[in-house]
Amino acid sequence: FFGYNSSPILSLPPIDYGQKGATFIHNPTAFDPDGDSLVFKLIIPKETNDSDVPFYKYPDQIVPGPDNNISLNSQTGEFIWESPQLVGEYNIAFLITEYRSGFKIGTMVRDMQILVADTGNTPPEIIGPTEICVQLGETIEMEFDAFDEDSPPQKVVMTAFGAPFEMSNGPASFTVSNDQSESHGVFDWITNCSHVFSDAYTIVVKAEDQPDNLFPYIPLVDLETIMINVIAPPPTGLTAIAVQGEVELSWDDPYECAFIEKFIGFSIYRSIGCDDLLFDECQRGLDGTSYTKIVSGVKEYSFTDATAQKGINYSYRVVAEFSDANSNQGVPINISESSPSENACVELPKDEPVITRVSVLTTDAVNGEILVAWSKPDPIALDTVVNPGPYTYIVYRTVTGANAFVELARYDSNTFAEANDTVITDIGLNTESEEYTYRIDFLASGDDLIGGTQTAGSIFLNLVSQNEQITLLWDEQVPWSNTEYVIYRNDNMGTPTEVLDTTTEQSYKDKNLDNNITYCYRVESIGSYFSESINYELYNDSQISCGEPLDTVAPCSPILSVTNDCLLEDSGEQLAYDSNRLTWQSSQSVCDADDVAGYNIYYTDPFLGEEVTVETVGRDATNYTHYLENTLAGCYVVTAIDSAGNESNRGLQICLESCLVYDLPNAFTPGADDQNDLFTPLPDYRFVDRVEFEVFNRWGVLVFKTEDPNLNWDGTDYKTGEALPEEVYLYTCNVYERSAKGEALLQKELSGYIHLFRKFD
Repeated sequence: FFGYNSSPILSLPPIDYGQKGATFIHNPTAFDPDGDSLVFKLIIPKETNDSDVPFYKYPDQIVPGPDNNISLNSQTGEFIWESPQLVGEYNIAFLITEYRSGFKIGTMVRDMQILVADTGNTPPEIIGPTEICVQLGETIEMEFDAFDEDSPPQKVVMTAFGAPFEMSNGPASFTVSNDQSESHGVFDWITNCSHVFSDAYTIVVKAEDQPDNLFPYIPLVDLETIMINVIAPPPTGLTAIAVQGEVELSWDDPYECAFIEKFIGFSIYRSIGCDDLLFDECQRGLDGTSYTKIVSGVKEYSFTDATAQKGINYSYRVVAEFSDANSNQGVPINISESSPSENACVELPKDEPVITRVSVLTTDAVNGEILVAWSKPDPIALDTVVNPGPYTYIVYRTVTGANAFVELARYDSNTFAEANDTVITDIGLNTESEEYTYRIDFLASGDDLIGGTQTAGSIFLNLVSQNEQITLLWDEQVPWSNTEYVIYRNDNMGTPTEVLDTTTEQSYKDKNLDNNITYCYRVESIGSYFSESINYELYNDSQISCGEPLDTVAPCSPILSVTNDCLLEDSGEQLAYDSNRLTWQSSQSVCDADDVAGYNIYYTDPFLGEEVTVETVGRDATNYTHYLENTLAGCYVVTAIDSAGNESNRGLQICLESCLVYDLPNAFTPGADDQNDLFTPLPDYRFVDRVEFEVFNRWGVLVFKTEDPNLNWDGTDYKTGEALPEEVYLYTCNVYERSAKGEALLQKELSGYIHLFRKFD
């Protein structure tokens, strides 16, 4: 579906050095040859292809605190650790996901190692730009300075990485000059059309000191990530001429970047009204403007617009389009656009009617009414001598979304001066839940169809009830351009007359409302054709829509972390292996949710496989201690609930393992003195679910077995009950624990020898 795919290319080596207490920066400097968008995410490194490293901790979890923070820029891949608190070797992993046209098409994982030392060294510092934009054909020159403030001064070496240096046609260069503890670098790139790219190029400038007087030799670095946008130049010389009811466009031939393989043609954009927009050289295409693309893939230097409506002033612009690569099915990949051309404006003579109003007068499920109005043709443009009467208007209607128009009314006039019936009130409609669309045909000489209006629909308003607010959404299908919307509201079931607000968007949020109170709304649009023949504003109303604010939106999921003393065994602290400790970031701090009433805490027992609600705590709680007896293994989820009972998504489930301890002695003395009479594990054992314990005599005969972790062997034969003689016995023992995935066998089987000594009265 998407053609071939190339993996991202990573320029910076996956090993780097850090200094305790100093900010560490790394960027893999990724570039996708196909122009796919890359998104970066930190993940737990893998132990195997299918499993994470157990008990992994991110760098900020090693000596956590306000001075130990990590962040990853999801767009550039820049990783910042501010700052390491403990000397050691650290491993992190990036998941790099490729997106094409909004679809995930591939992933790769980059593991890297960070070597943190404490040498007293400090990293150098780079000063330079972080973003630049040019049009193709221009030369980019950027200067960077790096310096080191250590004493004695250390030499600083600057290098640069990134796709611009790897270009086969016109690569960039990076020239460096050094002066003791300072370094000066100049980036030069003479761009050309082959460098067109749908995304920004990323380069990374790296400054590395050379602490020759320090041991161990740990060079430190500073990185500067720079985004470079190169935009194709606009087509030039656009003209628009009205010819026999159509618009003929043409522009300069040749276009300067049309010769490259990536060029796929021109796109034509059209807008109502002659605009005076000014774009800088970094503007790509016309997204976010009033322009609509009417055609793409045009390979010539001219185009005829046969869809333009007469009597409307249009503005046209042209952009060139490029593909980062062509798939093996011939489908362009990752299309990018040039800067837009200057506009060309034109208005076709108005020899047809133009619809101007489709406005709801009455909202009702049966007796709704809509006012429809249109502007009659210009008699000069029509030429009433060539097109004599009689004249006829035919009004058609359909429910929006349906295919078939039905004739609603017909108005006949013998002369053009009498053809003034240009308003109709359509009655008996379901304006409460239906949106209607109209068009008007115009006939001369009795049955000669001159032309007709474009279709125009009524504004249809939808309400979305939320907690203490109502969101208004509306749409319309009209040939004119609506530039403003007036929102009317009533705090009851009456006709909305209070002006609530004005907006240029097709949506509005009415906030700070009372739940379960009815509010009624209507929307009035204000628009225009921006033409000389229809030089007035157009006003149209939606139906009236009523609703009640309701709390139907759940809070967002809290961010959970779970720990226990198994994770602190090397800390030297006095530990208690009896509980898991949950902490979470409140939903209020995560997403400004002010209606959180509490939190549900869920626990899944790995042995039973059932999830249970452990506790529901109040809105101010951010931690909980879950006490357990036979295991610390299990999985937790914390959700937020609001005052209306809405529960958040479950979010991330966190699972912990127990830290099993099970050691056996090598001797016991069964007898009658009540001392060391039973063979049992050492007293500090914990979290064992069951065992498979077997004892053999010197001839390999099984003399005892049990699944009880306490063992409790009294030195007798389990079959006969007779006391066994004093000698050395062999045992094997499989130990099972309750893990987060259920019952699990220890990888290493216990085995050894037991010395049985007899004591007699």
